[in-house]
Amino acid sequence: MRVLASSHNDASSYYRTKAPFGVLNYQIGDLEILSGRLALGVADEFDLLWLQMDADAHTEVVAREFKDAGKPVVYDVDDWLFDYPPSWANFGRFFKSGSLEPVNRLGFHERLLRMADVVTTTTPYLAKKLQDGLKTNTHTPDVRVLENYVLQGDWDTLTPSRTSLDAPVVGWFGSANHWDDWFQIAPHVGAFLDDVDGNLAILGAPEITRCFSSSLLQRTHVFNAVPMRQMEEIRHRIMTFDVGIAWSNERTESALCRSPLKALQYHAAGVPCIGSPFVYEGFADFITSRPESIMDYIEVRIMTEGTRAGFRAKMKEIGARARDAVFASHTYELNARKWLHVMEGIV
Repeated sequence: MRVLASSHNDASSYYRTKAPFGVLNYQIGDLEILSGRLALGVADEFDLLWLQMDADAHTEVVAREFKDAGKPVVYDVDDWLFDYPPSWANFGRFFKSGSLEPVNRLGFHERLLRMADVVTTTTPYLAKKLQDGLKTNTHTPDVRVLENYVLQGDWDTLTPSRTSLDAPVVGWFGSANHWDDWFQIAPHVGAFLDDVDGNLAILGAPEITRCFSSSLLQRTHVFNAVPMRQMEEIRHRIMTFDVGIAWSNERTESALCRSPLKALQYHAAGVPCIGSPFVYEGFADFITSRPESIMDYIEVRIMTEGTRAGFRAKMKEIGARARDAVFASHTYELNARKWLHVMEGIV
């Protein structure tokens, strides 16, 4: 089977196509997946077109060529774009600020959703949103859930990292799309770190610190975003955390559609994490919907262990168990064939 797949240098493309397809190309001898810029006039050379959140005129023309040639099209979606929050960084890519009118990209996105033979997505909640939104009196969309996983090879080849900081290190990594989350929790994280003389690490989104108090800023270590090809540096830094934050303000449909990937990545790094109920239930080590309770887990653990060294050792022990659990069931090395089953089912 020959598959043409779109590819971009961003996190969505990495976790939704590059990682699973890289594993499949290695594991399956008679499968060839070519990723990159989509070319016109090549539909006859492939058995399947796999798109990942492409939404432009060029992609629609390529997709129509495949459809006209009788070749199936898969469209992978990991966000609910029709209710995109205005505080998220890419809002302007889908809506006009000040009018909420959708821009052309959103129209291409909807047409590709309706054109696809199969739509794949990350969570059952997002799958239902897509099914309900695309269903008509004459058409029921074929939406499949392919969960997010971690690539074990990204993590088990890293040497363990240590921090020179004696006080507890609370860490977070992500994008500016999490401004709403930090606007809710920053005061409570800051108050706790003041009490324990702790530290905060922010990886990938220095913009987040604009909602921090001056005292929290003094305790915060910031590292800028890097391209996906340099993510090894970020993974090393995540491994220095004592506890990671995966909390999400679950007040919008787009936030509810998130996957628990962040918790899986913390655990792959051997780091326990704190999450919110809907997205991270069953994945994070401590769950709370209340911003004011986000540091309770760490406070209780520090009091229980008695010393900073004891606390840090306990976090390493919990993180090691979580790491083993992720590698036992939530890796692309073990689950990439789910992507293959979708391909085989429609070719």
